[in-house]
Amino acid sequence: MKNEKILATLFLLFTLLSYFIYLYVSADKFNWYLVCACFLPLVIIHLSDGRPKIVKNPVSKVLFDDERMFVKNHRFEKDQIEKVVVDLAEDYAVFALPYNKVNGRTVELYFKKERFGMFRQYLESNLPDAKIIT
Repeated sequence: MKNEKILATLFLLFTLLSYFIYLYVSADKFNWYLVCACFLPLVIIHLSDGRPKIVKNPVSKVLFDDERMFVKNHRFEKDQIEKVVVDLAEDYAVFALPYNKVNGRTVELYFKKERFGMFRQYLESNLPDAKIIT
């Protein structure tokens, strides 16, 4: 999230600089609405607190068939999954596949901690050979 804020800030500065150069060259009138519109994406990015999106029901996001597991829009062969992480954080629970990365990134899912026990049992029944790390 930090890199995204830096990129958004640089983009805003570039946009404003381009606008001011345009005003200088064209002698158009200054437009506050346009300047405010440039700041809007930056304000939205900076106001987001960086907290993960927490799903209500993790079972709806982690699905199984006979040979595969589907997490969000990713597909994994069940026999390739040796370890999964299911753990509690302060305000939510976490499911992750740290040993089955997608494009170098760990697939993670954050969900309500009230669903922790039920979701762990769901994983144990569908991934009997995988080690569940808590």
